[in-house]
Amino acid sequence: MKNNKLLNDNDIETIKSLPEIILNQPKKPLDAAMLAREAKLDIDTLHLGTAVVFKCGVKDLINDIKLKKVSQLLLSSKKTLAEIAFENGFKNRSQFYKVFSEKFQCDPNNYSL
Repeated sequence: MKNNKLLNDNDIETIKSLPEIILNQPKKPLDAAMLAREAKLDIDTLHLGTAVVFKCGVKDLINDIKLKKVSQLLLSSKKTLAEIAFENGFKNRSQFYKVFSEKFQCDPNNYSL
């Protein structure tokens, strides 16, 4: 990554719109390259922008946005945990359990109890 690259105003506005881009594609398992394409940013700008604007990496931002939505659905939806996870882009059950447990310090099965 080029640390001396500055973000212009358009880059910052696009970076600020990343949560909306992520939420508008819930079933898509996003990674940095895919998110950069969706946001029409180069990969270095995406990484620098998320670090500057959100104070985290791209992967953490994607997981955080998706996990917040999952947590809301666990409390309000009648769907199963597997349905909610799958519909929000978590295709690997063990990876979902791992990132969920790291964020919320509990198993997703016990979250709504």
